[in-house]
Amino acid sequence: MVRTAAEYAWSSAEAHVLGRHDPLLGDSNWLLEIIELQHYRGYLLEEESQNELRAIRCMTQQEIEQMLKKTDPPPPRQTTSEHGQ
Repeated sequence: MVRTAAEYAWSSAEAHVLGRHDPLLGDSNWLLEIIELQHYRGYLLEEESQNELRAIRCMTQQEIEQMLKKTDPPPPRQTTSEHGQ
């Protein structure tokens, strides 16, 4: 794991927080128009409360459960007796 979002190789935080050019993000500044740079930087530095962590975990679990419902279940495993042995 990384200590900050900007250290993560696939994060856009470095481009948004430090203003570094990232060709994958394009030239749009839509995020900076919505969130001031200092506010975004502060948001990334804040620690989540226990309630926020519980909510994130709950929503993540619900999303995983929804994805699993949309996939076909694996075929049942055959036992050795079903193989004729």
